[in-house]
Amino acid sequence: MTVHIHVFSESEFDQWLDKSDKYIDRWVKSHGYAPSHGASLIIPSTSGDIASVIICLNPKKAARTIGKLVHKLPGGKYKLSVADDNHHRIHALTLYWNLACYQFSQYKELNSPERQLITDKQVDEDLLNAQTSAVFMVRDLINTPAHDMTPTKLCDYAQSLNASYQGKVKRYTGDELLEAGFPLVHTVGRASENIPELIVCNWGDKGPLISIIGKGVTFDSGGLNIKPSRYMYPMKKDMGGAAHAIGLAHMMLATKQPCRIQLIVPAAENSISSNAYRPSDVLKSRSGKTIEVGDTDAEGRLLLADSLTYACESSPDLIIDFATLTGAARVAMGPDVPCYFTNSDEVAQHIKDGSELHEDQVWRMPLVDSYREFIGSQIADVHSTGSEPYGGAIITSLFLQEFVSATNWVHLDINAVNNRTRDGQPKGGEAQGLMCIFDMLTEWIKR
Repeated sequence: MTVHIHVFSESEFDQWLDKSDKYIDRWVKSHGYAPSHGASLIIPSTSGDIASVIICLNPKKAARTIGKLVHKLPGGKYKLSVADDNHHRIHALTLYWNLACYQFSQYKELNSPERQLITDKQVDEDLLNAQTSAVFMVRDLINTPAHDMTPTKLCDYAQSLNASYQGKVKRYTGDELLEAGFPLVHTVGRASENIPELIVCNWGDKGPLISIIGKGVTFDSGGLNIKPSRYMYPMKKDMGGAAHAIGLAHMMLATKQPCRIQLIVPAAENSISSNAYRPSDVLKSRSGKTIEVGDTDAEGRLLLADSLTYACESSPDLIIDFATLTGAARVAMGPDVPCYFTNSDEVAQHIKDGSELHEDQVWRMPLVDSYREFIGSQIADVHSTGSEPYGGAIITSLFLQEFVSATNWVHLDINAVNNRTRDGQPKGGEAQGLMCIFDMLTEWIKR
């Protein structure tokens, strides 16, 4: 039996209740149900089974709130009956239902009942499946512990996209990184027995070239500037940027976007040994610029520096990089909202539109030109962390921009996890800004 879930706004509730039979009217009133955003109620049949479910959703508030309902329901088949105020976002309601059903069961047997939502005919199932699978992919990758998510395994996962979408792949492992011109990637990862790698995947031969880069630090000890234990514990998430890049490439390929895609994943484990790089070392990058190392716990920007330089060599129309890069971004924006930097006001407007469309909020921060003096070095071309303790997310982005030639570029500084369960989004690995950037790309490609 398929149970109908009636979705209405506060203003539609009285009209819906007036049309309902007396049994439903009595049940709703006897339980003191008040139609506020997210409020739900299960209505049983006279035999004790579920007859229907009601939920109030304000059309001006988050559709993802429907995720709160999912785990209140027993297993079974459900179908949304959506009133007029919410009808325009039936795709979003279906998507957030799907995302609330996620479970990470690689290491623990879970017996949650299956709650299947019958897809409305108005929903684009291909898009829905691409979005759902991409978010699950990102969450799975981030949630996997570092002993099972080494640089090699992370690159293997990126390469696995070719099983469904045939492309061209190049991989550089260990000392091959030096020969191929990725000295910073090699330096960051050389202290670990899980040797560093970099993978480049290319798909398509027509349309604009979009280069997608993701920071893939599979575990970050902080290096010789070792992290305190409370900050080291969650560092399996430090490859969250790579997970997002892989997820975005998957969505673009699955929805057959008319463009060329280049995926770059620099992968390394930032460990400690006798050959670990040191604070005050001067490193030479792929671009030829020298970098004075301010802190070995600021390793992600080094991976991105070589990767951005490599991407620019193909003259892409747009570069997007994702990275769990700075604590400063979390201080500024908190755990749930990524900040981003871009050198293009046009791209920023598309991102703003996409953020509003999918409740996947990101926030633009400025590339403050006068702060460039903070990344100056007396002995090298640039300093990796700079001389100023404030504005860390901005200063880091200015450092990255040193390796971006004239092209459209977006850098997202993400948290990549939910610090707590909220609105059906489980605690743990999370896709942040992914839907927003996908929406931005689809519109940007059209123009």
